[in-house]
Amino acid sequence: MSSLYMICLDRIYGFLKEGMWKSCISNPFSDLPTKAVNELMDISDDEKDYSKIGDVLLLLTSGRLTRLDLRPFDPKAEQDLIVSAIQKTVRICLRNLASNSEELIFHFVRNIITWNPYLEEFHSEVHPGFEVFLKCPNLRVLKIYDSFEEFPVNKAPIDLSVLSSLRNLEVLHVFNMDTDTIASVLESCPKLISIGLNDSLNSLEEIAQRRQKNSLLLTGISSCENVFGVGSSGEETITKGRSTILVFVTR
Repeated sequence: MSSLYMICLDRIYGFLKEGMWKSCISNPFSDLPTKAVNELMDISDDEKDYSKIGDVLLLLTSGRLTRLDLRPFDPKAEQDLIVSAIQKTVRICLRNLASNSEELIFHFVRNIITWNPYLEEFHSEVHPGFEVFLKCPNLRVLKIYDSFEEFPVNKAPIDLSVLSSLRNLEVLHVFNMDTDTIASVLESCPKLISIGLNDSLNSLEEIAQRRQKNSLLLTGISSCENVFGVGSSGEETITKGRSTILVFVTR
């Protein structure tokens, strides 16, 4: 038996799909608790067919979402709505984007992230670029799935400077990460507990080798007390312990 709360959510979602609040000047969902907005989005994700962006646009632009999974949507089927949504918030030349649906969808996804700074989880087949997540300091789960579509930054390298600033990041899933990249990510993200489907064993070995090399380097530097001077005949000398190396300088 459904609770009164869930019955209310179902009714609200029904009114949302009917467009009851589309003419509102301000977004009424911006005043709801994040829990309620997240659960309204969950209802849309449970639909059998593709969810429609137009049905939940007020949720996407509410600024209250902490969880967002864009995989149930088919943005190519709603390009006119996407153009309208972007025009309201961003000054970009949509005339140039109209013939490139991937570029249009890319900008729309970036906008959604910007609209929701409290995001803690993000799932998408559209890679929005890493720097946009600087606006989401609470992000814990970031999953970018492989796509058959050629979006602008699908093959962009991992931006370690961004990931290292996401101090709460626990789960990262980005396709096609090599051993060195995974090692660098693990070193940059102190709370990371999952790297998706990638095998991290070789990367852990790589980290151990890096630290061993750094340790040897630091040991070597600290054990060599170099003294620089100039000899009587004008040559520079470097004294290391009891050994003196002469370096002749051409004047």
